[in-house]
Amino acid sequence: MPTITGAGSTAPGQNWQTYNDGPGIYLDVNTVSAGFSTALGTPVYTISLGGNERMWYLAGSSSVYAPTVTGFRVYLRKLSLEEPALTVSDAQQWNLHVNWIGAQTL
Repeated sequence: MPTITGAGSTAPGQNWQTYNDGPGIYLDVNTVSAGFSTALGTPVYTISLGGNERMWYLAGSSSVYAPTVTGFRVYLRKLSLEEPALTVSDAQQWNLHVNWIGAQTL
């Protein structure tokens, strides 16, 4: 089956926000550059977390929330809830970013 595919990465360490309802951060990922069609429904996204360090230390790095044709959200937190909460400063220091691939079937 033919597909529309797109891929990209977010800017390292940028645009992360504090998640006020939990011990972590989130990022809204914009996928408009892929040109996905609303007529074909929501794309299937696959993601990975990139950065300079500590990616192994985090939970949520492969989970896509609220996917649409224009983007999705990613939530991250430290694996151990005994640790201090993950912060935007951590994301900046570690250059955390999201790599994504999306596909729609024609």
